[in-house]
Amino acid sequence: YRGSRAEIAVVQDAGTGFVKELFVRPADASDRDFDARLRAGVERLQRRWPFVGVDPAGAAGCRIVVPQPDRPGHEEHFSMVAERFFGAVRDGGLPEWERENTLSKYYITTGAVELAAQADRK
Repeated sequence: YRGSRAEIAVVQDAGTGFVKELFVRPADASDRDFDARLRAGVERLQRRWPFVGVDPAGAAGCRIVVPQPDRPGHEEHFSMVAERFFGAVRDGGLPEWERENTLSKYYITTGAVELAAQADRK
């Protein structure tokens, strides 16, 4: 993902031992304050999740460290997602940002299906 100040990537390959890892790097390589801002952000996260950290990762930027024992497994993650969904239903619907993301996702995917269908007809 690319933002105006950073790029983030979830990597799961031989270099990470096939474990999902999160990397963050500045959008502008000349951004001298990036590391300090990232570390300050991680420090704020540590108030709730004290096990989260940040390590330099060379050209990849920085790796956000979440120790394996502190990562939720599939079942726990599913439970968290389900809780959020049921809470949204109980409270009267999805938050506005989720509505916007869902509309964008379906616009893109339905547009891609239409383009593929047009290509097949040619």
